[in-house]
Amino acid sequence: MRSSRRRIMSWICLALADLMLAGGSVGAKTAIPAPTSQFFVNDFAGVLSEQTESHIQETSESYSKANETQIVVTTIPSLDGESIEDYALAMGRQWGIGGEEENNGLLILLAVEDREIRIEVGYGLEGTITDGLSGRIIRGASDLLGKDDYDAGITQIYDDVVGELEEPGSYEEEHDDSVNWLAVILLVALFLLFAYGVSHRGRGGPGGTAGRRYRGYYGGPYGGGMSGGMSGGGFSGGGGSFGGGGASGKF
Repeated sequence: MRSSRRRIMSWICLALADLMLAGGSVGAKTAIPAPTSQFFVNDFAGVLSEQTESHIQETSESYSKANETQIVVTTIPSLDGESIEDYALAMGRQWGIGGEEENNGLLILLAVEDREIRIEVGYGLEGTITDGLSGRIIRGASDLLGKDDYDAGITQIYDDVVGELEEPGSYEEEHDDSVNWLAVILLVALFLLFAYGVSHRGRGGPGGTAGRRYRGYYGGPYGGGMSGGMSGGGFSGGGGSFGGGGASGKF
């Protein structure tokens, strides 16, 4: 009964999305190519090595068989004036990436000449691959892509996505280690400065100066540095069954 209801709701959502696409400009300017016979990797721009293609294809095939989650990587020469958000949305919808009921599809789209990349996330995965996380994953590979090392850049993004799907939270934990250690070091330094100031303040004379110096540091670089390191940022965006969930980036 629940499965039937979910299937009906899925059909309704997809039908509404189709109507929205038909009434808007998505896909109206640029024709979306059909996927290759491999489906999971479509190197239309010809920038990926056979090794990278095989890695993506074999991993995605295995992952799809295990839980019907479909992770697709596509490279194109140019967007031909289309926004990468509209292009990725149209491609994800037209190709039907993801399971019919779960909407658990994800598209990694690279536009070489435009030097843009996007992670487009389906309904069923947006709780795990959030907009903010998508942005962080892209930023993490921006240096590689900026050097035109598309093999390494795409592989890193793809592996980060797969790793997060297999173990939610793993990306944040791995990439937050340096920030956490910085916070620990700063806290230890503050404690030592405080202890030094207290011990010398009780002795009078120079101790008073030490205490004033410590208070100055606390209100300046130390306070600001710790706040900036701990807060971080993120992207905000929409969501839905290939309705805007994910993030884009330039390199």
